[in-house]
Amino acid sequence: MFKIDASIKAEPSGKRPRTVHPEDLIKRLRNSRLFQMYLASKWSEAEAIDLIGFLGVYDHTPSREKKRRLKEFESAATELDDSEALQFIQAILSSFGAYLAR
Repeated sequence: MFKIDASIKAEPSGKRPRTVHPEDLIKRLRNSRLFQMYLASKWSEAEAIDLIGFLGVYDHTPSREKKRRLKEFESAATELDDSEALQFIQAILSSFGAYLAR
């Protein structure tokens, strides 16, 4: 007779890992086109499509999901005490607040 260990969980079949590490989020933030525009003082050239790419969403994605994703980046930056990333997120909220609200 075989004994089954119920404490072992199957890996999710989706592409995304269950646990998102703050370091991974900040790395993604820093490698994004939008962040590079922010650093290069080209923020005035940033458009909604750049934000969409950064968040990994579509234009028709509900605003609550876009805000949730941005909040994940903010939480990671806060946890890692990354003031530059937090300033970047504030710039996003200032520049794209109306877009995120619709």
